[in-house]
Amino acid sequence: AQETRLLTLGRLLLTDRERAVRLAAVRGLTRYPSRAVLALWVERLAPESDAIVQSALVGALQTASGLFHRADPRPWERWLEGLSSDFFGQLG
Repeated sequence: AQETRLLTLGRLLLTDRERAVRLAAVRGLTRYPSRAVLALWVERLAPESDAIVQSALVGALQTASGLFHRADPRPWERWLEGLSSDFFGQLG
């Protein structure tokens, strides 16, 4: 229930009109590592038109994963599909 509320709020904030709100949402969600949060970041890569926010999304994904994919969501989607269940215990 808490993760559902977090994701609902995260999705809302990541689609806000204001860049500062979207950037704060990316930063804030880094405190709640989960497959769902990572998927939300990947989901927002393609529709995000602001290069600064898109860069923040990529940076958050790179930090969480240790990978250096860029803004194309396809490699990130493949990465998410292949994550092991113990990956999230290593994120903290």
